[in-house]
Amino acid sequence: MVNITKGHRPSATIKLRMQDHFAHYLYLPFCNWLERIFKISEIPGVTPNVITFIHFTLAIISARLVTEPALSVRRLGAVIFEVRSCLDILDGVVWRAQHNSKRFQSGHGTLGWYLDSGADIFGSLFFAIGVMILYNKYPPLRNRPAALKLKDEESAIKLLSDASADEDDGASSPSRIRFSRKAINITILLYAVQVFLRSALWDHFLQKYDDMLDHRVPGVSRELQERILNYYSTRLMLWSWKIFSADAFMHYAMVAVFFDKLWSWLRFWVFLGPPILAVHCLIVQIHVIQVRSWLGS
Repeated sequence: MVNITKGHRPSATIKLRMQDHFAHYLYLPFCNWLERIFKISEIPGVTPNVITFIHFTLAIISARLVTEPALSVRRLGAVIFEVRSCLDILDGVVWRAQHNSKRFQSGHGTLGWYLDSGADIFGSLFFAIGVMILYNKYPPLRNRPAALKLKDEESAIKLLSDASADEDDGASSPSRIRFSRKAINITILLYAVQVFLRSALWDHFLQKYDDMLDHRVPGVSRELQERILNYYSTRLMLWSWKIFSADAFMHYAMVAVFFDKLWSWLRFWVFLGPPILAVHCLIVQIHVIQVRSWLGS
């Protein structure tokens, strides 16, 4: 619990409380360490926008690698995308160092914010296109009997390559029925739309809570704002976005790529994701209304 004193602002900002676990507990401490040891912000030519351009480039490279049938190459693509995610945190660390700010907050509405948001959106979009290319070229199996389970990478490449042969000779074994390209494209498109919605909703609720609890509200004491911010219900609502945010879902997808379970992951969340997201947002919106009531606004 934060000590409540007049004018005190908690170090754990709302954005930090809503940041996904990978960024909050891995990448942010690592990037802070890099800045503290190597003074990256003081290196000539290094700006947050330059770092944004680099992580956008890495997203494109990752998308290219994920189109390859070899699992080891796709794993490399997933690792590179995670490096991109780390650099996405680093640009904020550099910005705060160059502006002598210690507050982990969103520069909503600034040029840097638009550039960073655009790089995140299009970087994720390129990755989705890469996955679409992979599965259109090598459609996943609908059923996978024990006899067809892969034991090594070479057999995986051979099985994927057989998809093209099946289409050429028009034959299709009952034990090797594959998903149609239409089903593949719709699944990936719906997942991409869901990630975009999660990103927009995360930002929407971040601004709502920020305006109510982290900025001065006329007629409302700072002590009351801090007390509400530390209610268990508020903590739970903010924490829930750590596991349901767009960034979190991209991290989960990278883990799925690494363990060669990406298609199963996509299929699972295309069906369950929308209702879970709707219920989650409804609960958070009810809490936002309750916070307004507590503030008397």
